[in-house]
Amino acid sequence: MEHFREVQVTFDRAARLPEKAPENWMQLNTSAAVVRFIESQFDPERTRAEIQRVFGEVRDVTLSPMTLREIFLAMAKGGRNAA
Repeated sequence: MEHFREVQVTFDRAARLPEKAPENWMQLNTSAAVVRFIESQFDPERTRAEIQRVFGEVRDVTLSPMTLREIFLAMAKGGRNAA
Protein backbone atom coordinates (compact mmCIF):
# COMPACT_ATOMS: atom_id res chain seq x y z
CA MET A 1 0.00 0.00 0.00
CA GLU A 2 2.87 2.39 0.65
CA HIS A 3 3.82 2.35 -3.05
CA PHE A 4 0.47 3.65 -4.36
CA ARG A 5 -0.78 7.24 -4.25
CA GLU A 6 -3.55 9.16 -5.92
CA VAL A 7 -1.87 12.23 -7.36
CA GLN A 8 -3.52 15.51 -8.25
CA VAL A 9 -1.42 18.14 -10.02
CA THR A 10 -2.96 21.62 -10.20
CA PHE A 11 -1.86 24.26 -12.72
CA ASP A 12 -2.43 27.99 -13.12
CA ARG A 13 -3.49 27.29 -16.70
CA ALA A 14 -5.45 24.63 -18.59
CA ALA A 15 -3.96 21.22 -17.89
CA ARG A 16 -2.69 18.92 -20.63
CA LEU A 17 -1.72 15.28 -20.41
CA PRO A 18 1.96 14.63 -21.11
CA GLU A 19 2.85 12.95 -24.40
CA LYS A 20 5.15 10.56 -22.56
CA ALA A 21 4.48 9.83 -18.89
CA PRO A 22 6.48 7.52 -16.64
CA GLU A 23 5.42 3.86 -16.82
CA ASN A 24 4.51 3.87 -13.13
CA TRP A 25 1.76 6.50 -13.65
CA MET A 26 -1.63 4.87 -14.20
CA GLN A 27 -5.02 6.17 -15.32
CA LEU A 28 -3.97 9.67 -16.32
CA ASN A 29 -6.85 12.06 -16.89
CA THR A 30 -7.40 15.79 -16.95
CA SER A 31 -10.13 18.32 -16.35
CA ALA A 32 -9.76 22.09 -16.41
CA ALA A 33 -6.49 22.94 -14.62
CA VAL A 34 -5.94 19.53 -12.97
CA VAL A 35 -4.19 16.30 -13.99
CA ARG A 36 -4.94 13.20 -11.92
CA PHE A 37 -3.20 9.84 -11.94
CA ILE A 38 -2.20 6.91 -9.77
CA GLU A 39 1.47 6.55 -8.88
CA SER A 40 2.29 2.85 -8.54
CA GLN A 41 5.89 3.20 -7.33
CA PHE A 42 5.60 6.07 -4.88
CA ASP A 43 8.75 7.54 -3.41
CA PRO A 44 8.33 11.11 -2.09
CA GLU A 45 11.48 12.57 -3.65
CA ARG A 46 11.42 10.62 -6.93
CA THR A 47 7.71 11.19 -7.50
CA ARG A 48 7.99 14.96 -6.98
CA ALA A 49 11.07 15.08 -9.22
CA GLU A 50 9.21 13.20 -11.98
CA ILE A 51 6.25 15.57 -11.72
CA GLN A 52 8.62 18.54 -12.01
CA ARG A 53 10.41 16.96 -15.00
CA VAL A 54 7.19 16.08 -16.85
CA PHE A 55 5.08 19.17 -16.09
CA GLY A 56 7.54 21.91 -15.17
CA GLU A 57 6.06 24.59 -12.94
CA VAL A 58 2.83 23.59 -11.18
CA ARG A 59 0.68 25.36 -8.60
CA ASP A 60 0.09 22.41 -6.27
CA VAL A 61 0.63 18.65 -5.91
CA THR A 62 -1.56 16.49 -3.68
CA LEU A 63 -0.41 12.93 -2.88
CA SER A 64 -3.16 10.88 -1.22
CA PRO A 65 -2.72 7.37 0.23
CA MET A 66 -4.97 4.67 -1.23
CA THR A 67 -6.86 1.85 0.43
CA LEU A 68 -6.35 -1.76 -0.64
CA ARG A 69 -9.79 -1.65 -2.28
CA GLU A 70 -8.87 1.46 -4.30
CA ILE A 71 -5.60 -0.15 -5.40
CA PHE A 72 -7.39 -3.34 -6.43
CA LEU A 73 -9.99 -1.39 -8.43
CA ALA A 74 -7.29 0.67 -10.15
CA MET A 75 -5.42 -2.49 -11.15
CA ALA A 76 -8.62 -4.21 -12.27
CA LYS A 77 -9.48 -1.26 -14.56
CA GLY A 78 -6.44 -2.03 -16.66
CA GLY A 79 -3.79 0.04 -14.99
CA ARG A 80 -1.99 2.66 -17.05
CA ASN A 81 -4.23 2.71 -20.12
CA ALA A 82 -7.62 2.98 -18.43
CA ALA A 83 -9.09 6.37 -17.65
